[in-house]
Amino acid sequence: MMFQFYFKKMASSETLKDLSKRKLSDLVERFVGTNGLVRITFQSEKKAQRVLCLLQGHNGKSYRASASSDNMYANLDAVAHKLETQLLRVKTRNNSNCQSQKHKSRFAETRLRLIYEGEYPSENLDFWGDEYDSSLRYFH
Repeated sequence: MMFQFYFKKMASSETLKDLSKRKLSDLVERFVGTNGLVRITFQSEKKAQRVLCLLQGHNGKSYRASASSDNMYANLDAVAHKLETQLLRVKTRNNSNCQSQKHKSRFAETRLRLIYEGEYPSENLDFWGDEYDSSLRYFH
């Protein structure tokens, strides 16, 4: 798993990097795997501080979460919680779809019955006999 950190309008902080790695690494490994990419952007504008997080999985899916308030550490907790709820929602949706397809089909099975009135034709009937001499017979 790979982490990329961006700091806009603020100095880079090792404590924020370590805390975000600790909070998001378990989450990413549990749902996405070891091939995930996490991009975290920390912004500071006047009194508001903001955290943006983009999570890209190995299967091409991406998840985004953001939070803004006065406290950067609280924003990081909120972003982790938002990503976890998104990933849980996708996981339960995929699991429920797989289980419902295994046990029963989405549509009721249709059963067709051949009803034939009269005598059944013989099994040795040759549809391409002499009486059906057509140009399609010799077409390949």
